[in-house]
Amino acid sequence: MARYKSPSSKVAGRTGWFAMVLLCFALSWHAHAAISVESALEESAPEGAVIAFRLTNDSSRTVKIARGLAPWSGTAWNGFLLLAVEGGATQKQLRRIYPIVDPVGFFEIGPRESIRGTLRLSTLIPSIDSALRRGDVILFWSYHPLKSDEIEITSNGGWFLLKQQREKQ
Repeated sequence: MARYKSPSSKVAGRTGWFAMVLLCFALSWHAHAAISVESALEESAPEGAVIAFRLTNDSSRTVKIARGLAPWSGTAWNGFLLLAVEGGATQKQLRRIYPIVDPVGFFEIGPRESIRGTLRLSTLIPSIDSALRRGDVILFWSYHPLKSDEIEITSNGGWFLLKQQREKQ
C-alpha cells in the first residue's frame, strides 16, 4: 500500500517564508491615504544596519499618531511585519523577537510635514550580524497599521538585499 509522504522540512520551511513574503506584498497594495510611508536601508549606520522611515502627512490638516503605531517603535501590535531570510542555498529564515516596549504619547504631523525614525535590525533579529558574516540576507517588510485619529496610513512594503559583510583583516 502506497503512503503519502509529506514534504521535507526544508521545502515546508521555504514554503512558509514564501507565504510570508506574499503576505507582505499583498498588504502593501492599498489605496492612497493621508499619511504616506517611505523607507530606505542604511547599512553603514554606526549601530549596524537600520531601516530609516519617513511618514508624511499628505492631508491639509494636522494629524496625531500614537507613537506605538510608528514602524520604528518596535512593538508587535503596530502592523509592522519583518522577515529576514539567509540568501544562498540555505534560505533559512532568521528568528525575529518582539521586544516589550511601551511607547507613550503622540506625534503631531502638520499638513505636508514629515517625521522620521529608524529601526535597528539587530534589535529585532539578533542573529542578523552573524548571518551577514556567512552570506547575503534578504529582508522583507510590510507596514499596515491601524487607523489613528480617524486618518488612515498608507500600507507599504518591500524588500532589501543586505550584502555579506567581510571580516576586516
